[in-house]
Amino acid sequence: MGTSHLYGGIFSIGFQVSCQQSFMALGQAKVSLLLACLRKIVLLIPLIFILPCFLADKVFAVFLAEPISDILAATVTTITFLTRFDKILEVGVQVKKGD
Repeated sequence: MGTSHLYGGIFSIGFQVSCQQSFMALGQAKVSLLLACLRKIVLLIPLIFILPCFLADKVFAVFLAEPISDILAATVTTITFLTRFDKILEVGVQVKKGD
């Protein structure tokens, strides 16, 4: 088995980090913090314990948890960003017009 299947997490992390930083820049620190915790705490730690139960190679299962959590977190972050971005910009425009 090669390591090419592990590279999916590397590419997805770019989307996750850029969307997360965009939330920070737009004043949505709580959303950004939640998405950061999603990747490492909510997804990664449980996957480290769950995946070895389903795969024969226990060490490989632990290593596989990282890209899986990265891909899942990037998907959730991208969906959250796409659904909330327009609303955040509308609020910003309304605040700016009120000045």
